[in-house]
Amino acid sequence: MTDAKTLIRETTSRAVEPRPTRAVPRRRLPIGAEPQREGGVHFRLWAPRCRKIAVEIEGLPAFALEPEGDGYFSGWLREARPGMRY
Repeated sequence: MTDAKTLIRETTSRAVEPRPTRAVPRRRLPIGAEPQREGGVHFRLWAPRCRKIAVEIEGLPAFALEPEGDGYFSGWLREARPGMRY
């Protein structure tokens, strides 16, 4: 049977895995569709009168963009590739 001191020592001596950093899209322009080095395409647009926006790409399900505030929406669709129709 494991006593409390042993359990604490084993628990605290384990290495903590670093959390993966969230990739940040690299943009050259403030709005539009831009391919990303890590793959996929980052979309950003301004639609101040809309509450929800989705990008529809030929052959893929609709992809909802996240509101950023001030009327901007964005999202990184990893399955999208340059040349696909949206």
